[in-house]
Parts: sequence; C-alpha cells; structure tokens
Amino acid sequence: MYRAYIAGLFDGEGSISFDVRRKTKTQVNIRVYNTNKRALLFIKKKLKIGKVGPKKMGINTNHFGKKPIWWFIIYNCDDKLIFLKAVRPHVII
Repeated sequence: MYRAYIAGLFDGEGSISFDVRRKTKTQVNIRVYNTNKRALLFIKKKLKIGKVGPKKMGINTNHFGKKPIWWFIIYNCDDKLIFLKAVRPHVII
C-alpha cells in the first residue's frame, strides 16, 4: 500500500528530467519536492534508496514566512530503476 502513497507523492510533487551534458552523456534525474520532510523521509525509509535535503533558495527570492522546501533525489542508477518499478503500477502516464 505504501507504494501507491509514494506514487501519489511522485505524481503530485515529483519529476523526471534529462540533463544532456555532452553529446555522449545524458543524466536522468528523479526528484520529489515537498514542504513535509517526513513524507520524503518515508520514501527513503520504505524503498531504502535516495537522499533527502533542504532546497537552497535563490538570493533574489523572498521566502520570509514560507515553509522550507525539501527534496528527495536518487543518484544511483540501480536505485532509479527500483523507484520506477515501485511506482509504475500506480501512476498514470
């Protein structure tokens, strides 16, 4: 059941992006952003993958009185596959 919850977080707050650094190197990024750090730690704990940390705010951005934003990111390629296999049955693409 927790995989459906994780898929819902990913569907609402997550993203997959492709970073082309050179003609021969492309990096796939999987991230979930949220103001609820505990929700992101839940993903990390249940799937045993990824990292959680605070999002750095830009210098010219006024964030006074706003909740801090946290990220969950997966760096390892094998872990990215684990994540995608876990959420795939529960997301609509």
